Amino acid sequence: MSKASERVVCEQGILATGGENMSGQALRSFKVLGIVCCILLMGERALCSDALGSSREGDLSSNTKDMGNPASILVHDTGHSASMSRGGQPPFTISYFHESLGSGGKSVAGTLQGTVVGLGFDDAHPESLAGATVDVLQEGALIGSTTTDRSGAYSFFLASGVYRLQVAAIWHGPATVDGVVVLGETTTVQDFALLRTGWDDCAEATQLWEGYPRSGSTAAATGSDVTSCATNDTQDVWFRYTPASDGFAIFDLCGSTFDTTLAVFDACDGAELACNDDFCNEQSQVTVPVFVGSTYFVRVAGYNGATGDYTLFAGLSTYAGRLQGTVMGLGFDDMHPESLAGASVEVLLGGALITSVPAEGSGFYRFVLGAGRL
Repeated sequence: MSKASERVVCEQGILATGGENMSGQALRSFKVLGIVCCILLMGERALCSDALGSSREGDLSSNTKDMGNPASILVHDTGHSASMSRGGQPPFTISYFHESLGSGGKSVAGTLQGTVVGLGFDDAHPESLAGATVDVLQEGALIGSTTTDRSGAYSFFLASGVYRLQVAAIWHGPATVDGVVVLGETTTVQDFALLRTGWDDCAEATQLWEGYPRSGSTAAATGSDVTSCATNDTQDVWFRYTPASDGFAIFDLCGSTFDTTLAVFDACDGAELACNDDFCNEQSQVTVPVFVGSTYFVRVAGYNGATGDYTLFAGLSTYAGRLQGTVMGLGFDDMHPESLAGASVEVLLGGALITSVPAEGSGFYRFVLGAGRL
């Protein structure tokens, strides 16, 4: 189809909706949709504006670049939105609002763009975040919204002004930036780097640092019931923790918004080292002896299927010493010592059981304990 034919089809398509019988604001809205329609078909804003005419109250400008197959288009008019599709492609959203004009009625729109990356499991391996939601607000009102492409990029065409940007992505903490200035005929760049929250899979668990709490949500989590201290705490997220020295690691969920459970394991699908349901009201806390060079896996879930927002804190107490040894059996005649793997070694203080561990394959055991007489 020639461009001239496309222009006629586009114009007739808009008029067929009833635009020819409208006036004022309603007609202006149809003209905006008509311009977008033409751009999608023809890619030439000038021809589209000629085809549909211009507003007497100021030219309506799409302020678009090569549209390709866009996920969204921002057109400046007076706060309306619509969904359209092109050539069998999925629908996309058009949001349009009033745009201020410079001298001579010239558009003063500018470009706001950037990229969104996640910092990886250890905050040191950035990677592009496709599908992150980027919202633009002005004076508390939502102006536009889009999602990042495969490279983590986003872009808006906005009237000159000051805006607020909000970014959200699954398994990552949100980010907000206020005071983003967009100027006419210029490009403003605002990039985002998001911290990971707990991960849905233990094998990809997020690194937990001492003194730096991690916040997130278990609402989208999956999993299975693998803890000893709770019932049906199936929806879980995972963290990993490697202490800088021997000591007691303290993990807590105090301040979270739901009835939590908290457990620590020595490996994914490994042995449970500690588990707690309620410590600070309905939130959880555990204390675990830890050893430098070892990695521990921390599981956050909710009692009886509860989900919600959490904040997980990790701390390390190094005011401790190591107690270790080997358990041997002396054989049938008390003269043939051999390692006793699996022997239970218990530590008591004042008659109360403090902790216990099974001896390893070589009969070796170890504890990290506070100073005192056992």
